[in-house]
Amino acid sequence: MTDKYRNQEGIFNPENQRLKITIIGVGSSGSFIALTLAKMGFKDIEIIDFDRVELHNIPNQFYRMKDIGKYKVEALKDIIKEFTDIDVQETISKIEDYSYIPNLPPNLDIGMNRIYIICVDNVETRRFIYSQLKDSPLTIIDGGLGGEEFHTLVLQMNNTEHQKIYEDYLKTEGKQAPCGMQNVIYTILNETSEICNIVKRIDKKETIPSQIRRDMRSYRILSDIKQEETGDVELK
Repeated sequence: MTDKYRNQEGIFNPENQRLKITIIGVGSSGSFIALTLAKMGFKDIEIIDFDRVELHNIPNQFYRMKDIGKYKVEALKDIIKEFTDIDVQETISKIEDYSYIPNLPPNLDIGMNRIYIICVDNVETRRFIYSQLKDSPLTIIDGGLGGEEFHTLVLQMNNTEHQKIYEDYLKTEGKQAPCGMQNVIYTILNETSEICNIVKRIDKKETIPSQIRRDMRSYRILSDIKQEETGDVELK
């Protein structure tokens, strides 16, 4: 391991990782997740968004005052380059216009090379993204925020139990307040930690949860799914 990542020794060696990660939406959690993964040493990262940085984004998104008016993906690319010297791929695109057909090699290990991290703020967009990806051999990590709660789900497309949990979530979440309506920085940072840890565990072929839900007001775990209860799988 190079001296740059020596503090991660024994935890995660980025020189051996081989994941391609696409982050859809780089607002609150998406911007922090992209930077954190790059700081961990992940290099093959694509960020997708169509929005520009606005003043109200500054308190809970990883942007600077001087970024106001810029496309988020362009500003974030510059920030990540400054902090890590890693060049991420930026795509300025509306979610519905993006080409979701993954360029996957034949005989790919399911879920081991291609990860989509969904960081959008409404259930209709989640449903659309899922409809585009559900027939592909990959992994989806969906991070939802609302106030001082977050709900993270992990979906491997070859896992019928994962699909059922996620499809049920898409049905019930539509009856709740939009996840991006309000949020606060410490909830975002906690969700960022959970999602980046899941990505690390996928890369190392470790057991991953199906979903995690936490309430930051009380630190209560609302739904931390146990392996024996949900059929969480160890990646092969």
